[in-house]
Amino acid sequence: MEYEFTWHAEERLHNRGILKIEIIEGLKNPVKVSKKEGFYYVLIDLGRGKVEVVYEKEANFIKIITFYWM
Repeated sequence: MEYEFTWHAEERLHNRGILKIEIIEGLKNPVKVSKKEGFYYVLIDLGRGKVEVVYEKEANFIKIITFYWM
């Protein structure tokens, strides 16, 4: 599966010092997953804190919209 980060998500990565690979690996082993109005809300553990990732699943890729510390 391919992953695409929106401009907003890319900005969050930079501002929060998180790597793309951390988000992608976290999505493969989530703590919790829920779906609301077509968006997935995935809680992942980065080891230094938990992050909720919001994404849309497209036909051939996952579009990561945003994420935030929990």
